[in-house]
Amino acid sequence: MTTTAVYALGLTYAEHASETGLARHAAVVFRKHCQALRDPGEFVLPTSAEVSARLRQLDPALAAWLDARACTLPVLLDYEVELGMRLLADCRLEDLADPEHALPLAYFVANDLTARGLQMCGHKAQDPLPYWSAAKSMPGMLPIGADECLGTSRAWPEVELVTRVNGEVRQRASTVHLLYSPGEILERVLRQAPEQHLYRDDLILTGTPAGVAWTTSPWQQRLARLLPRRPGIALALRRAVHNRRFLQAGDVLEFSGGELGQVTLRITAATQETAHD
Repeated sequence: MTTTAVYALGLTYAEHASETGLARHAAVVFRKHCQALRDPGEFVLPTSAEVSARLRQLDPALAAWLDARACTLPVLLDYEVELGMRLLADCRLEDLADPEHALPLAYFVANDLTARGLQMCGHKAQDPLPYWSAAKSMPGMLPIGADECLGTSRAWPEVELVTRVNGEVRQRASTVHLLYSPGEILERVLRQAPEQHLYRDDLILTGTPAGVAWTTSPWQQRLARLLPRRPGIALALRRAVHNRRFLQAGDVLEFSGGELGQVTLRITAATQETAHD
């Protein structure tokens, strides 16, 4: 399998959209770099310096503002179990207009690991999605299961998605609760794809259910809307570092998708030799 593109969706489960304070928004599509793909086993936790370097590339003015206020950019590694789709044939937008068209797909279980500290920096940005993409595209941030089930774009396989951290269930939901059909998700992705064309072996992550570490209460949502962008980001980062639900070195992350199998990932601390480029 040679994957040339990974597309991901956010806000495709109602309860997850609500817990993040983004329930008023429609599902979004963003890219996840193929360097994020990895075999399960071990994940080396990125360092704050590595995440800060990504922010300097993306938004040097914000990075300088945070540095001037001695506001360290934390990693805040989060988990997102998802049903993944692998295309078994090319697909163009016009194909979906044919009611007889059924794109062959292979479904798998995946985890959309995310450096929430970097994602939070997209708050109130004109386009927050580049921050989402950067926060999810560091090496190894897409562990996927080896098992697949075959299907088509006509209907979802009914799969229970589960995340456990150190044995504690954090996420549990069925794919029947996805807000969009496979065809609707494909259409959203195709409208963002170059030349509205997807290729065989491209991957699509269909979004995560509720239960992630990063949640926002109603009063925090109201405060975030009132504060200017940069102070709002600084406040959110300072508050989030006390959230012990984010993944730490030494944690064991397990995620599963019924017949699609279970994946175990051990979170380890970076050393000078293992730090990412």
